[in-house]
Amino acid sequence: VHGKDSKKKMCDDCGKEVTIIIISICVLVVSLALIGSSVATMDPDEYGLINNSNEQVVQTDKLLTGGRYWVGLGKGILTFPRTQKAVVFTNSYLCATADKPKCEYQLGVRSKEGLVIIIECAVHYKLTTSTDDNIKAQQLGYIYETFGMKWEDFISSVAEASICLLYTSDAADEQRG
Repeated sequence: VHGKDSKKKMCDDCGKEVTIIIISICVLVVSLALIGSSVATMDPDEYGLINNSNEQVVQTDKLLTGGRYWVGLGKGILTFPRTQKAVVFTNSYLCATADKPKCEYQLGVRSKEGLVIIIECAVHYKLTTSTDDNIKAQQLGYIYETFGMKWEDFISSVAEASICLLYTSDAADEQRG
């Protein structure tokens, strides 16, 4: 009788130890997942602002540059290009490849005779040219507040409209002259 009781007690202790080990592993896995989702990275050619999804606020008090950042749970980084970008208008549609992540656009206008003329050109832009990081952060925050992350579409449409307006005003001046 004495041997059976000691074996039962040993098995009860084993069950408790296994339960503690399983709970510890679960806590470790959840902790690692939470830590992993609290860290964000950026490329060296990007600026960033912390986007707090919990409070629906973009923090414009600190400008981030390339690297790893502890942002916290429910937060992420909104990234903006640090370098000069281009909107390219070309004779043919060239869509995204591994080398070119963006499509190029075809831009056609009408001559005074009504013929379609395809314009090839590139418009180069930089989102901010300030040397002060606080001003850059405020400017990028304003861009995000105004256009969201669709600011590139806005720049492309403004470039297209400006080129078309320039061409049509030149054609109208030529027609009057």
